[in-house]
Amino acid sequence: RERQDIRDEIYCQIIRQLTKKPQNRKNEERGWKLLSIFTGSFPPSDNFAPYVAYFLLQGTERQGKIGEIAGFAFERFEQTMIAGARKQFPTNHELRAIMEQKSVRIIIWFKDGSQIDALVQSTN
Repeated sequence: RERQDIRDEIYCQIIRQLTKKPQNRKNEERGWKLLSIFTGSFPPSDNFAPYVAYFLLQGTERQGKIGEIAGFAFERFEQTMIAGARKQFPTNHELRAIMEQKSVRIIIWFKDGSQIDALVQSTN
């Protein structure tokens, strides 16, 4: 219960900062990217989730880069609400991919020595 309260508080603080209209576009983009990391890592409480979803949906209606990032954050939010919180925090490689809204390239090795490259989304 305590962890959930902390998660909700972090969501509140990020949304509050974004609602206050950051002084420049770069800072606003950084805030939305931070929210993207968080929405793909931890769900808000069931009581707070509708408010987060509404805020994200409003963001998707914005033009340009902010709207794109908000859409990405909303997709991650939906997936996290279904799958639950991540067991581990994203790696540096995953964090870079999230910030750039890209998939993560991984190599899967098999017992027979063969391998394949795969692109995966960094969620749960």
